[in-house]
Amino acid sequence: MDDLRAKALKNAIDEQFAEKKDVFLEEIMEGCEYTDSAEKIYSKMIFNAVRISTRLSVGIVIDMMTEFGLMEAADEDYCRKSIWGIVK
Repeated sequence: MDDLRAKALKNAIDEQFAEKKDVFLEEIMEGCEYTDSAEKIYSKMIFNAVRISTRLSVGIVIDMMTEFGLMEAADEDYCRKSIWGIVK
């Protein structure tokens, strides 16, 4: 990756962190209870951090690839089907 692309990616990541800082701070503690042991809280926080990091990284890469015309965004019907299931 050349310097220009590395700087663009860094800026995109920094922008996401700045915009979603409060959300990330809440999500990092998701599932943690006051009654949990320190080890359990740390484990949950690490798991949540990995989940946040993965979601952020993949989202930025997909956004950049779509913006540069390297891929097309999924259509709305496909997205809705992946979120909602059939109620039985």
